[in-house]
Amino acid sequence: MKMLLMKYLRDNGLIDAEPDINDPYYDDWVQFQLNQKPEPSEEEAEKEKQAEEEAEQELKIEKALAVVGAAEQIGDPTKQLLMMSQMMSVGTLDVYYGATINGGTYEDTVQLKDGIIVDNFKALRNLAQDKAHRAMVRSQYE
Repeated sequence: MKMLLMKYLRDNGLIDAEPDINDPYYDDWVQFQLNQKPEPSEEEAEKEKQAEEEAEQELKIEKALAVVGAAEQIGDPTKQLLMMSQMMSVGTLDVYYGATINGGTYEDTVQLKDGIIVDNFKALRNLAQDKAHRAMVRSQYE
C-alpha cells in the first residue's frame, strides 16, 4: 500500500519536486511552515512536567501554612478574647442612645373632626375574605 502511494505521489509531481514560487499559495505555505512550533523533546516535556509538579507542591505548602497560621491564631487564648470583644462591640447601641438631634420639639399636626375615629369597613371586608380563603385552603388538606 505504501509503495502505491509513493508511486502515485511521484508520478503526479507531488513529492520530490521543487515548489513553484509563482504559485500564489506558495507564500501562504511558507508562512504556515514558519509559524509551526516544533514539538518539545522528551527532556523538555519532562522538565515542564516537573516544573508544574513543583508549582503544585508549593501551592499545597502555602495552603498548609495558611491553615497552620489560622489555627495558631484561633488556639491563642488572648487572641480569642480579642476576637470575642471585637464581635461583641459590633452590636452595641450605646453610640445611638447618646446621640441628640437638634431641632427642639415637634408638635402634633393631626386634628380629628368631631373627635371620632371612623372604622375602615373595606379593611374589615378584606379580613373576612382572607379568613374565607384560609378556610378554603385548609379544607384541601383535611
